[in-house]
Amino acid sequence: MKSGNAHEFIDHATYEEVAVMYQGVKYFFYGLILNSEGRYSFDIDIWDADGNAVQTVFSETFNSKDDCMSAFENSKIFNGKTFWEAESDMEWVEW
Repeated sequence: MKSGNAHEFIDHATYEEVAVMYQGVKYFFYGLILNSEGRYSFDIDIWDADGNAVQTVFSETFNSKDDCMSAFENSKIFNGKTFWEAESDMEWVEW
C-alpha cells in the first residue's frame, strides 16, 4: 500500500473513516458501526471528485466485528480483487 501500511490501514478502517485510491477511483470506508441491535455494519462507497458517494460497493452486517471484517477482507470489491489482492496498488489518501 502506498502512503501507509496495509495492516495499519485495516486497523484504522475498523474504527474510523478512511479512504484509498485504487485505479483512479476513491473508495471511502465508513468504519465499523455498532447498531442499536448490537450488530456490526461495515460500508464502503465510491466517491466522486467532489466527495459525494456515487455507489455503495460493500455493505454488510454481522453479529460480530470479526465476522464483519472477515467478510470485507474476503469480498472482491476492487475490480474483482479482494483488499489483500489489490492493496499493493492502493494509495491511502485523505478524504
